[in-house]
Amino acid sequence: MKIFCLLATFFSVATAAELLQTNLIDLKPTQKIIGLASAEKIYTDKFKDVTTVEELDQLLNTGNSFKAAKGPKSEIYLTDGHHRIVAALKTLNRICQNQFQQSKQEQDYKQCLSKMKVNLSIDNDYSKLNKENFYLKLFSDGNCFISKTLRANNKSLAKKHFAKKIEKELPNSFAELSDYPLRSALGDFFYTLKEKVKGEHFENYFEFLLAETIEDEVSIKSGEEFTTVSQEAIFQSLFKNEKKIKNFRCLARKNSPHWELAQRSIDAAIEELSLRYKKKIQLYKVTTKECLTPITSNFIDQPRMVPNSTAENHFSK
Repeated sequence: MKIFCLLATFFSVATAAELLQTNLIDLKPTQKIIGLASAEKIYTDKFKDVTTVEELDQLLNTGNSFKAAKGPKSEIYLTDGHHRIVAALKTLNRICQNQFQQSKQEQDYKQCLSKMKVNLSIDNDYSKLNKENFYLKLFSDGNCFISKTLRANNKSLAKKHFAKKIEKELPNSFAELSDYPLRSALGDFFYTLKEKVKGEHFENYFEFLLAETIEDEVSIKSGEEFTTVSQEAIFQSLFKNEKKIKNFRCLARKNSPHWELAQRSIDAAIEELSLRYKKKIQLYKVTTKECLTPITSNFIDQPRMVPNSTAENHFSK
């Protein structure tokens, strides 16, 4: 009987995520950067022809709810799906601007914006924490993405100062997000593979973390994210040596089956890319034990590749 009660308690806790709806415009981001080209691609593919709030609601809220956290004052912080939300916000603004132009009443525009709700799964409730502990918990739970410099200083700074820096770094709204073109380029790089490298099997913000390992070598400007030259530059840098490949592999979630599925998808990606670029790449297998110590990536001594339409192809055949 006791065992049954314990199991019942476990499953009730495991499925205790709160489901709710909130205004789309009231969501707060938990990262400072985004791949704007990726968000624009989602907009073009999914939302460009949407003309009403009702249509947008149907598209946005069909399927799984967006993951979010509840912060102080019960404000809602999105923890996953920033690119899709940016695309949805662009759509909502376009719809409401058209309505405002017709009515000439600013109040109608504001009412239109507030009509759009989004379905959320509140996986973490931090609403009872003060602001300082909220930001510390948000970071320690892996529910926000801050700059590499700030992450590196998290042990040396006093908790109070670290929390304030997180608060200062995170935008108050999605309109304040900054563009990180390399994130868009990496997303497209994996999307074109037959065997998809799915983010669900990797650590949170895996594409941002992976981009950091090559950003000192590959410089991609806005508008160049999806060019052939940019994609080749990513390939050359991402799979150039054992250290890089193992760094990639160590971004997989360590628990099964995520670890096995992530490693399998990387194997398939390497084989496909070897054929595509006519360059043999070693698999360089790695164990979870090896990944307990982070593989650092310091490429200061490496040349920086700036892709452009006339760039030389550096691939060895």
